[in-house]
Amino acid sequence: MKKQATITAMFCDECGKRQGWLERCMGCGKEVCYDCAKSEGWVDYKSQLGFQQTGDGLFCPTCDKNPPKPVATIHALYRQLADLEVQMEREYKASRAAAESIHKRIAREWASSGFKTHVYADSDD
Repeated sequence: MKKQATITAMFCDECGKRQGWLERCMGCGKEVCYDCAKSEGWVDYKSQLGFQQTGDGLFCPTCDKNPPKPVATIHALYRQLADLEVQMEREYKASRAAAESIHKRIAREWASSGFKTHVYADSDD
């Protein structure tokens, strides 16, 4: 049996393919599929705020370079957050390296000191 139905479908603004899910730029509203967003270099600032289902902080390359006035402030905040995350990662790596160095030094000092880790009641120590 044939039936005629009207459907609403989403199509990528870039490649034109029908999609079940589209990524949307917060600046210009352009909607593209995941593959196009990835290949075109869209920027996804991870704020974990959840304003949109997954794309809070998602900007096309054009809007990332020159954000439209309505989102310029929030875009600047996303960039500050991204810069802080890079700085935190750098500091974490430096701290881990320093801690590893100290652990190795403690191990060397411990080994050369002659200290025993356990003293038993029946030992002479």
